[in-house]
Amino acid sequence: MKKISVLLILTFCIVPILVHSETLHLSDCVELALKNNRELQRARAEVEKMNQEYNNVRGSLLPQITLSAGYQLSQSHLPNSAVGDITPLSDMIYGSSDLYGNPTANDSLEIENDQIIAGYFDGVVDEILPTKLQKEASAVVKIKLDQVIFLGGKLINGIRIAVKVKTMQQKNYFLVQQDVIYNTKDMFYQVLLLEQVVDIQHEALDLAQQYKKQVNDMFDQGLVSEYDLLRAQLQIVQLKQEILEAENNYVLLLQSFRNHLGIEENDVEFSGEFESPEISELSLSHAIAVGKRDRIELDLASINVEISEVALTIQKGSFLPSIALSSEYQKYAGTSGGYKLNYDDVGDSYQVGIGLSLPLFTGLSNSAKTAKARQSLKQAKLSYLEIEDAIELDVENSYRTLNNAKQKMESQQSNVQLAEKGLTIARARYENQIAVQLEVLDAQVQLKSARLNHLYAMYEVIMASEQLKKTIGIQL
Repeated sequence: MKKISVLLILTFCIVPILVHSETLHLSDCVELALKNNRELQRARAEVEKMNQEYNNVRGSLLPQITLSAGYQLSQSHLPNSAVGDITPLSDMIYGSSDLYGNPTANDSLEIENDQIIAGYFDGVVDEILPTKLQKEASAVVKIKLDQVIFLGGKLINGIRIAVKVKTMQQKNYFLVQQDVIYNTKDMFYQVLLLEQVVDIQHEALDLAQQYKKQVNDMFDQGLVSEYDLLRAQLQIVQLKQEILEAENNYVLLLQSFRNHLGIEENDVEFSGEFESPEISELSLSHAIAVGKRDRIELDLASINVEISEVALTIQKGSFLPSIALSSEYQKYAGTSGGYKLNYDDVGDSYQVGIGLSLPLFTGLSNSAKTAKARQSLKQAKLSYLEIEDAIELDVENSYRTLNNAKQKMESQQSNVQLAEKGLTIARARYENQIAVQLEVLDAQVQLKSARLNHLYAMYEVIMASEQLKKTIGIQL
């Protein structure tokens, strides 16, 4: 009995947890998208990559210091033919008498001097001629410094370009962020709309089934023809197909929205209301002026012009000399005939130099590159003007779309009022037994459809308002 009680307690405690579903509102979805969206993550990685590229280019201004060291041991066994057999000169000179008979005191002194000279000569020969077994050891430690002094402005201007490219990438990130927020809001309201569509279609199916039952009863009584019964049946089949299609679209949209938000839970619910946005009364001319002032795309085009100008300056610097400073300090040691290195075997060296390089003739390639840079600058300026015209057209299109959506929403609001009035009349007719129940049910569906169309109109106003903000450069 105790075991059963424990199981019941666990069941009542665990089941609510298992069936619990998280409800996300619009602000929650935007926050999740900004955190998990893969496209935005790639944009953030690109910004960081450009930051590191800037650090890499800027590091070229600083001295380049390199430390290198090495230690080497070698042993060689030479063949007899490579060694040779030479009698030492001292052995050839050594003797107890000269060519003229018994040695004298002067002869002994001369022989001793000759043997000393022969000993030095034999030492030199031993250094020149290899021995059969050779052992050598060497060690070296070297530190080198290279510093660019002047490159015709290429280095400084390269850093200027790196700064501008980094700025461009940061602004590109803002554009991607705007797109992610806009798409999140769009998909969120589409989910709410499809929920309403599915509900209304189910209600329409219920009404069709009730109508079919009523027609069937009237057919049994001989009040209607078989054609009326078939038409009612076909209506049910058609509504079932529409419901199936709407449910499939809803499931696919939910999965796409989860992927967009970077979540994997299937029990997430989305909750929200269609609220008319606060739209400031903005004239078309003022909207165009704001767009030309605040649109990031125009900033990017302007930066691209500046980059082309700097690139032209770099190409002009190709005709100037390049100057660099180089210095090196080296400590080394080496010995032959053994592996042991002593302090007396250690030596050092250093050198400092400055180099200059001036292009005298490059086959006119520098002139061609400079002319190409001028054309690139011209293209960048033309692109700026094209983007400026495109922004003006984009703002005007969004502005007119919003005005049309507002008029459509007002019209649909009138339809809702008419549908509400029609339902009131149908209910009064039914209460007075003038109309059948089907008329009331049909009026209810008409009201729901009118409200759904009004939601569609509100959705269009909301997204048109967001699109206008986006086209004039306002952060969403």
